[in-house]
Amino acid sequence: MRNCSLGRLRRVGTDSGIAVIWEIGSVLKHLVLPPLGLGWLLVLAWLLVRRRPGAARWLMFGFLCASALLSMTPVSIALTRLVEVEPRPQEFAGAQAIVILSGGRGLRFGPDGNVVDGYPGLFTLHRIHAGARIARSTGLPILVSSGKPDGFDPTEAEVMRRVLEADLGLRV
Repeated sequence: MRNCSLGRLRRVGTDSGIAVIWEIGSVLKHLVLPPLGLGWLLVLAWLLVRRRPGAARWLMFGFLCASALLSMTPVSIALTRLVEVEPRPQEFAGAQAIVILSGGRGLRFGPDGNVVDGYPGLFTLHRIHAGARIARSTGLPILVSSGKPDGFDPTEAEVMRRVLEADLGLRV
């Protein structure tokens, strides 16, 4: 989205507009969420230090406590467990298959510049392992789905199938 003006966005179409909104949301997310989000407490304390020194001290104390708590492993594990909930097998009662969507893959190139092999990206690996856990607990078959967005073989689905079959011992 470099060198992008609003007039150009209107001419290009809605996809570019969605991309700009996505970028703005990404920037706002980093400004609000920790660790930078907690920094706003310090900025507010600095602004209040002359007019309301008591409130500024409480804000600084709140910043230090929140920073200390969020940096502790047990707290981060507890917060992660609140967000990441492992599905239970009974939730898949009407399902016919486990569908795993790709999250990207990397390519290995040979010395001649041709693609030698592909490997799953980090997001794809997380999805593969989650799908494998669910497939083992439910006994449902696995379907992998993706394409080759960059035009190179192997497809992301082929890479996922290879990992599931060779590394995890599951049939796809």
